[in-house]
Amino acid sequence: MGTSYAHGPGRPGVMEKVLAHGDEHVIKFADTALDVGDDRALAAAQRAIELSVPLG
Repeated sequence: MGTSYAHGPGRPGVMEKVLAHGDEHVIKFADTALDVGDDRALAAAQRAIELSVPLG
């Protein structure tokens, strides 16, 4: 169940997207998700990027 990052952006892709996004809360959220490292945490970070307004 959930999103599999076997075919998605994975760790490097999530960090690249979140840094381009620029929102400090999204960056902190994604950093924690990357520390957790499972598919659900990475999917949540990706969703946070999608839901919030980019600053960058």
